[in-house]
Amino acid sequence: MVGEEGPGFSRGSVGMSGVIGQSLSAMGLSGVIGTSVPVIAILAGAGGWLTWAIAAGVMMLVALSIALLSSHYATTGGLYGLAAKTLGPLGALVTGWLMVALIGFAAGTAILSFGIYFANFLSAFGVTYGRPLLLGVSLPALVACWWLARVGAKPAAWFMFIAEVAATIAILVVFVAVLFEHRGSIIDTEQLKLEHTSFSVIVTAVVLGVGGFGGFESAAIYGQESRRPTRVIPAAMVATVAIGGLVWMFSSYTLFLGFQDSTVSLAKSAAPLGALAQVAGIGWYGYVIDLSLSVTIGASIIAVFSWVARMMFTMSREGVGPPSWRAVHPRYKTPAKALTFAGVVWFVAVLAMGLGSSTPLATYGATIGDLSGYPLLLVYGLICVAACVYQWRAGKHRSLFILIGLAGAGAMAYVMRRSLIPWPPLPESIAAGAFLAGTASIVIVYVVLRPRYRRVFAALGNSVDEDTAEALAEISLTPD
Repeated sequence: MVGEEGPGFSRGSVGMSGVIGQSLSAMGLSGVIGTSVPVIAILAGAGGWLTWAIAAGVMMLVALSIALLSSHYATTGGLYGLAAKTLGPLGALVTGWLMVALIGFAAGTAILSFGIYFANFLSAFGVTYGRPLLLGVSLPALVACWWLARVGAKPAAWFMFIAEVAATIAILVVFVAVLFEHRGSIIDTEQLKLEHTSFSVIVTAVVLGVGGFGGFESAAIYGQESRRPTRVIPAAMVATVAIGGLVWMFSSYTLFLGFQDSTVSLAKSAAPLGALAQVAGIGWYGYVIDLSLSVTIGASIIAVFSWVARMMFTMSREGVGPPSWRAVHPRYKTPAKALTFAGVVWFVAVLAMGLGSSTPLATYGATIGDLSGYPLLLVYGLICVAACVYQWRAGKHRSLFILIGLAGAGAMAYVMRRSLIPWPPLPESIAAGAFLAGTASIVIVYVVLRPRYRRVFAALGNSVDEDTAEALAEISLTPD
């Protein structure tokens, strides 16, 4: 149940840059450049840039829906809190537990990507890659990220913002160098005319592109810690999707253009950005890319820590999570025990995967990615429906946001259908099965426990009312 003392976080400690830093880092702006952008360029060919444009348009529908809700509600629970106020107990529980148990778990294991890229960087100094090195850099990095997320929202937000901006600029240097070194016009007619590709191929690639935006909505957890949350948070989320779409369109276009000057096939390149640096005449810069990707992955783990711990905290605050998750550090004003719980789970998972394979991304990467991808599509679809419900209840039956929400929910349903039909093969089917089983389990538990915990379920969303009232009161007392 909601306590009388409120969440106990440091109010107004995070400004616009910090909120944007949370969204950009959780989304992995620069990390996607080194991972999903090359993959989509291989799949969609000359249509890679259009794939990102379509994906950005689809995700903007979701961003606008979330922005509508977060402009009226402030919460420490992110999408869980918004769902609790609009979709009722079942919608809140499905949203919250899927994000914590599946999306949160999968996102935390991304620390292994840090280990791989940082190990590649260390190879410049003669350090040999192997399982001991992978775990030797991954596990301490996880502990460091936990500590940064724990010592306060403000320092963590500032670190994420600076790290993400610096890493993105460092990686984009390669693409700018490619444009300067490219022989002939930088206006590529093959890409503009979508030669050697098709719209159906592009649409298939959009399914992967949509996943690249996952995490942009995490800024919604700063309902108490950001200044003017009902204004700053919606703007930050919309801006993050727009920035991501533009950066990834540019990166995809330039990547495809650069490999036209290369004797190496993009599809056969083990390190596309490193090969692109060779094309640009700065082959040595590949080590800078590895270091930059390591930094941005570290920032994303801090963002995931901040996001999942505050959602766990809010669910505990409302009586649908373990009571210990509600503990707030007396000095740092962060959800200390929720952070530690998440850290221990990820530490064990990273250790197990690292011991199980010296190339864990190749072994487990597809399954772990899908483990977060499927529930994210459902949650985004639900929150789009929530925006429609909010407008309808407000009597705004002809609101443009209803059309936006319906279009966003329809787009998520379409992507989900393309992902699950036909049923994916192993190992992807493991994640799909876990998603369906997890969702069904939440529904069953709710139906079974509803008669006994009717009061608890009826009170879900009360913390959002409390947080919103405090945030709006603060805004009214703050001069423009």
